[in-house]
Amino acid sequence: MKRSVLILCEAIEPPAYSPRVMSLKHYLDEAGWKVTLLAEPTVIRSGKHAWENLPSFREQRYLHYVQQNIIGQSFDLVFCSTYHYFPLETAGNIAHQLRCPLVTDLRDIREQWGAKGFYTHSLSCAWLDKIAKRLFDSYHLSQRNRVLRQAAAVTTVSPWHQQTLSRFNPHCYCIYNGYDANEIHPLNVLSSVFRIVYLGQLHSLEKRNPRMLFEALSQLPMQDIKVDFYTGNECADELKKLAQHYHVNMTIHDYVPRKQIEGIMQQASILLILGQKASPQGTHGIMTTKFFEGLGVEKPQLLIESDGECLAQAFAYTNAGLAATTVNEVKQFITRRYNEWLTKGVTRQAVQHKSEFTRQHQAQQFEQIFQSL
Repeated sequence: MKRSVLILCEAIEPPAYSPRVMSLKHYLDEAGWKVTLLAEPTVIRSGKHAWENLPSFREQRYLHYVQQNIIGQSFDLVFCSTYHYFPLETAGNIAHQLRCPLVTDLRDIREQWGAKGFYTHSLSCAWLDKIAKRLFDSYHLSQRNRVLRQAAAVTTVSPWHQQTLSRFNPHCYCIYNGYDANEIHPLNVLSSVFRIVYLGQLHSLEKRNPRMLFEALSQLPMQDIKVDFYTGNECADELKKLAQHYHVNMTIHDYVPRKQIEGIMQQASILLILGQKASPQGTHGIMTTKFFEGLGVEKPQLLIESDGECLAQAFAYTNAGLAATTVNEVKQFITRRYNEWLTKGVTRQAVQHKSEFTRQHQAQQFEQIFQSL
C-alpha cells in the first residue's frame, strides 16, 4: 500500500526553484510514495490591494486553495517546508483537519539573523520602524512556535538551528541542504584565467562583505586574477567602489539560469563564500547552498569570513578549503591555489564525506522520519 504525503510550500519560482522540496518530491515519487505537491500559486501572493498582501490574508487565501484541491482525499502525512513563516499556519490547520502527523521543515529562522533581523525594507521613521519590526517578529514567532509544538517532527538546516528549535519541539532533526548528485559533478576544465567566483544573492555588504578578499588581492603580485560576482545589481555600486579602492579586476554579472551554474563552477579556480563571524547579537547557523554545490564540483572554497561555527565546522569536516579569519590566511590560500593553476591549468579540492551532503542522501533522511511517524 502506497503511503501518501501532502507537501505545502511557497511558490516555486526562479532563481532557486525550491531544490530542497523538488528533490524530495522526485525521490519520494521514485520510492513509491503518492506525493501531492500544492505550492502557493503566484496569484495568491500578488494581491490586487495592499491589505491582500498581509501575511494573515495570504495564509487565508492559501488555506482556501489547499482545501479546494484536497476535497475527498486522505493523507498519511503533511509536510511543510518554509522560509521563516509562511505557510506554517496553513499547514497546521490542514494537518489538524486531516488528523494526520505534520512535519515542518524550516530552512531559515528569525533567530539566525541576530538582534537586527533581516529586512529588505525599512520605514522612514526610525522609532516607528523599530516598533513595527518588533511587533511583526513577536506575532509571527508566536504563531510559528504554536505550529512547531503541534508538529510530530521538525527538521532544519544546521546544528545551531536544531538546538534553537528544540526548545519548542524536542523531536527536531538537522537535515543539511545539499547538492544534486545528478546535476553537479567535478570536471577538470582548463582555464586561461584564474577566476575567483561568487554565485548567489547579495542584499547588502553589511553581513556579507568581500573586503578581506579585496585587501588580500591588493597585496599580491599576480595581475591575472579575475573576480566574478554572479549576483545581480542590488549591491553593484558598493562592490564597484570597493573593487576600485583596492584596484581589483572585478566583473558583476546578472543571475544565470540554473543549468549554467555547474559550468561556471567547474571553470572557477576558487569559489567564494561570503559569511560573517557568529556573535551573541549577530548571525548564526547560516549555510549557503552554494557551499554544498562547491563540494559537488570539488573546487577549492574560500569562506570570508569564518563564522567560527557551523559553516567553519563543515569546511573542516569536508576539507572544502579555507574558512578565513585573517588577510594573511587568504593571501596564502590564493597563492597556493594560483601556483596549482599555473602548473595544471585547473584547481581541484580533495573534499571528504561529500556523499553525506547530496540531495539524495537528504531525501533518505526525510523518508526515514516520515516512515517513523
